[in-house]
Amino acid sequence: MDPSSDHDLSLLWSQVGQDSKISGGSDLISQRYTRFRYALLFYQSLLGLCHGKVPKRIHYKTQSQMMHLLKLNSAESWKNAQRTASRCHVWVKLVDSVYPFLGNMSTVILCAINYKSSAVECMNIEDTTEMCEEIVRRLADKANGTLDSLETAYDMYRILIENSLPEYTLQIEKTPGSLDFKRMMNIKEMKKQCLLPAKGETKKIKRRRLS
Repeated sequence: MDPSSDHDLSLLWSQVGQDSKISGGSDLISQRYTRFRYALLFYQSLLGLCHGKVPKRIHYKTQSQMMHLLKLNSAESWKNAQRTASRCHVWVKLVDSVYPFLGNMSTVILCAINYKSSAVECMNIEDTTEMCEEIVRRLADKANGTLDSLETAYDMYRILIENSLPEYTLQIEKTPGSLDFKRMMNIKEMKKQCLLPAKGETKKIKRRRLS
């Protein structure tokens, strides 16, 4: 297995362990993305070690290899990592369900769920299936604009999870009102949407007010 996978999985597990300190807002979206990545890489690693099929009872050798990847040193911590991956896997199912509509932008669906993350992760199989099917139905209905809105929001979503907000003021930071969603979320037009006037523009504005 690639050494980077070893590093990534242990790092993700460390980050997932800090989730209790995260309250909401953009941190909530980052939290969901981290938990999605943790579950995805956990099961990819486990499938690789089990040659494509995970048995009900994991062999001790496989457990030891996974503990090495996660940098764990006790059976209890391994059980905790397993339980967490199982709970977080709901985000993987959710992203997979919308892939036919959103393709490589599918993880943007993580910011479109208005339930608490803990409530989503506690859903049983039936509730999870129902939630995914309802979202798929909404995406399939082009008339309601859900798919279009998610595609428009993708660039802003990436900026939030990568913690790379630009220094200039964004259109979305304006007072809420009749702002156009597409313009508000469009990263390519952000510089045109700055609230602060560019150099030399202040004098022009004053002259217009006086005339």
